[in-house]
Amino acid sequence: FPSSQISARNRAKIINDSIYGHIEMDEYVVNVIDTDHFQRLRDCKQLGMSDRVFPGATHTRFEHSVGVAHLAGKQVTHLYHKQHGEIFESEQDYKRKKKIVELAGLVHDLGHGPLGHVFDLAFLRNALSESVQSSIPEVHHERRSVMLLRHLIDKNGLDFSRDEEVAIGELVIGRGSVFKEEPFMYQIVANEKNSLDVDKFDYIQRDTRNLNVRWGFDPDRLINASRVLGGELCYHRREVYTVYDMFTTRFKLHKVIYNHRTVKAVELMAVDALLAADSVLKISESITEPERFLELSDSILYVIERSKDPKLAKAKQILRRISCRDLYKFVDEVLIPPGVKQIRESEIASCQEDGLPPIDASDLSVYLIKANHGMGTRNPVENVDFYKTIEDVEPFRIQLSDI
Repeated sequence: FPSSQISARNRAKIINDSIYGHIEMDEYVVNVIDTDHFQRLRDCKQLGMSDRVFPGATHTRFEHSVGVAHLAGKQVTHLYHKQHGEIFESEQDYKRKKKIVELAGLVHDLGHGPLGHVFDLAFLRNALSESVQSSIPEVHHERRSVMLLRHLIDKNGLDFSRDEEVAIGELVIGRGSVFKEEPFMYQIVANEKNSLDVDKFDYIQRDTRNLNVRWGFDPDRLINASRVLGGELCYHRREVYTVYDMFTTRFKLHKVIYNHRTVKAVELMAVDALLAADSVLKISESITEPERFLELSDSILYVIERSKDPKLAKAKQILRRISCRDLYKFVDEVLIPPGVKQIRESEIASCQEDGLPPIDASDLSVYLIKANHGMGTRNPVENVDFYKTIEDVEPFRIQLSDI
């Protein structure tokens, strides 16, 4: 039927998700899903080049983002049913907050480039000078998500107010002023306080399912045991072990999967290919231009591979090496002592012994990995608020020594 014959109420959809089964997406969510901006995420694999080592890692940021939107809405709905008179002024206030949180969950990854996080951490870091990086917020994917959100709304004429747009953007970043009296709103999608949020709830489940590893935790227990006290999102004290399970699973994924030595070799080669092609394709320049960035996804590798442009010969050669499994060789892994921020290729090259074939700094790639439980050297669980009974009016913290 012509779109004019489809009523607004039929814009809501049921999606059969591989993790949550049949989930209902409201009209305002579907309107965002059915845009070029969001559909682009179908061509952005959640785990970048990891499928070259773990064949099941082919799931995309599209399905992850739908899952985060679902969990975000589920979290707000749970709080409404448990505390509607305490933290929501009315049913209308609940629906407004649910809409903003769901949409923040939906669009939080719009700004991801090809290859996953290494696009920001390795490609842009090498393609742009330090001065440029410090002057352009869009070197961070969260900022690009906010940029694309505005472009998405304007280009598609979606019925979102400017206040809603700002609020959604703040929840994507994880901080702001719109909900300064309700900080729990910033702790659902991108929790800067303790890193416990529905983004991780989804990707940990989705990654372990697709990788077929038997690790995990039960996010439903956390959502169902959550409440707001003193404006902060907190959990029943009995769920402290579930919280530890989540952070432990995240740590194992980073150590064993995301930063697997062969995965890193493939990713660094793909980054080198993008760097070799950047002068021709102007990839790094696209991060501040929404229309150009919309054309940038994992398919950029196929564009390079199939190009006849002789200026892309070096980039094509690197990608050919990936396909033929002629990968960069892993040399060593070391723990960097406290106080040392980085070890550079030039420093390693300068430590050669006499009589050995010379190695140039350009022959080496050093990749700094920060594997922790989400908050550097701190224990994130000690930043999580808990309650003991529904009569509690103030949350409390649980130290590792108390468990």
